[in-house]
Amino acid sequence: MTRTRTMTATALLALLALAPVSSAQALESPHMAPDNAESATVVSEKITDKGQFGDCTGTAIAPQWVLTARHCVEAAEGAKASGAVRVGNGDNTREIPIDRWEVAPGGDVALMHTTEDMGLSHYAEIDDQACYSGQATAYGWSPSAASSGRGRRLPVANATITGKSQYNLYEGAPGIKAQMEEGAAIQGGDSGGPLFYEGKVTGVVTASINPVADAAAGKGGGPGH
Repeated sequence: MTRTRTMTATALLALLALAPVSSAQALESPHMAPDNAESATVVSEKITDKGQFGDCTGTAIAPQWVLTARHCVEAAEGAKASGAVRVGNGDNTREIPIDRWEVAPGGDVALMHTTEDMGLSHYAEIDDQACYSGQATAYGWSPSAASSGRGRRLPVANATITGKSQYNLYEGAPGIKAQMEEGAAIQGGDSGGPLFYEGKVTGVVTASINPVADAAAGKGGGPGH
């Protein structure tokens, strides 16, 4: 992890391009994340100073770098990079301002840079190989009143990675198709959240692609943000 901490934004983005985005059903879940090294890296994002925490979700991958979804920062429509990330869970939280962001050359992947060290004891490691099968874990900081976390507790859901997704918001690696367990469902603000496989981030949540549920709700299977 020492190597990742000292990488430039360009090098990090080149690495992130290898990690496919996740198109998944997350994260209204009956389970709250335990306080452990993995969940501690999942942050809530306020996109620009006019936003609110829960706009999107991200993962701290280095002291001043957060992995998130490209469409989260592009939703700011050219606004100067600002806002903040919130680290911690429950009543034990801290807010660190954002001073810039970078988008990957391919895929729904971006990086946010914080003005200071987030001060975590552990930072998430990125999986540099595509994973299209296996058991995974997803997290998302939705601000929705219907969300399990109610904006202060982090929901977690187990998932089964079932293959490649035909959907991809941007040119890049094929998306991951993952099915959440126990009825977990995507909420606005979960975009950018991590999909962990064997302790590493193998993708970010970008959209719901459940055609049955989305058709019933009158949705088109678009981004979770």
